[in-house]
Amino acid sequence: MNGIPFGTLQVIVILVLLFLFAFLYDRWISGMGASGEGLAWAQVVGGVFITLIAIGILDILLPSWNAFFTGLMAFAVSGFPMAYGAKTRNDEAMARARKAMKE
Repeated sequence: MNGIPFGTLQVIVILVLLFLFAFLYDRWISGMGASGEGLAWAQVVGGVFITLIAIGILDILLPSWNAFFTGLMAFAVSGFPMAYGAKTRNDEAMARARKAMKE
């Protein structure tokens, strides 16, 4: 068979879109600053909701895959930008706190 098998391209597109969503969602959360702190629950619910939609679509495209692996793949793709963004925000907050303590 030449080229990419049917379904593979669709899976890649969904995973890339999920990653881009997570990246942009994290940027939006970062832009909220301190006002977003009380909305952490809503941010998590929103991210999980979109990831579950992607899992549903991936399940249709990958019917022979185990649900665990489909979910793991989707949450890894959507979770990485969020986890990295949270760590970056924490590092920046810690640097500001250290600077404020020195002054």
